[in-house]
Amino acid sequence: VFRGDKDPLELIFPEGQDYLVEAMYTEGRVGQCLNKGVLSVLQTLCSQCSLTSILEIGAGTGGTTRCALEAVNLEHFRYVFSDISGTLLAKSRE
Repeated sequence: VFRGDKDPLELIFPEGQDYLVEAMYTEGRVGQCLNKGVLSVLQTLCSQCSLTSILEIGAGTGGTTRCALEAVNLEHFRYVFSDISGTLLAKSRE
């Protein structure tokens, strides 16, 4: 990767599949810890602030999105996510 011999996306998404990245966010200890932090922050913000919209940049596989949506009452908030990859954006939308 550093020499330019390998495409880093091919290592992260072998054969265009996202199972490695999705597992990292949903099953890996670091991903779970980070998602719990996101959940905690959003719960605090939603209860103490007058937020109306939340924007997630880099939604990827939707691992953090799923966690974040636990903290958000969609009747009161608009949750918007984005990603540079159309494939991952579609996955997050699901």
